[in-house]
Amino acid sequence: MKKSLLFRISFFALCLLFIISILYSCNKKGESFTDSIFGNITNDIESTTDFNLVDSINKSNKKVLDITALIKEKINDNKKKQLVLKIKKDHQIIDIELKKFAKNNLILIPKPIYTLNNNPDSLKGQNIDVYLLHWLKKEINHQITQFDSIETTSKNTDFLLFAKKSKEALEQNKKALESSLDI
Repeated sequence: MKKSLLFRISFFALCLLFIISILYSCNKKGESFTDSIFGNITNDIESTTDFNLVDSINKSNKKVLDITALIKEKINDNKKKQLVLKIKKDHQIIDIELKKFAKNNLILIPKPIYTLNNNPDSLKGQNIDVYLLHWLKKEINHQITQFDSIETTSKNTDFLLFAKKSKEALEQNKKALESSLDI
């Protein structure tokens, strides 16, 4: 019984000595007790990312991919189909880069919920290719606007590089679409 009591007292004394030494070393460094145990957690406000913008880019990118699939089905002109396939490939690359950025920055991108809202009567007429290509151009313009917003608001360098690279590809596609439509 005496050994058990002696063991408890010595164990308590060691624990108390350990806690006092940690508190003393923290006071000497000027840190608080919790910072030394849990680490100094800082929020880097400069590198924050707008999650709504990431979601919006994802949704817009998926729309472009769906529109290009629709165009591929409906248009017979091979030159325009090749342009649409190039645009689709560029957007697939943007999609992969966006997912990679999100994974590296621990961002979950929800599956986009949207409808294409195409007018079925427009898909039956003679100018179906013009209608669909204008619709594609409109969505690409929307994405360019989103990437401009990233360049002006984001401080995250990875996000800025992604936006700049994607915007360049989109602007080239926009110019190619405009020349295809003779606008």
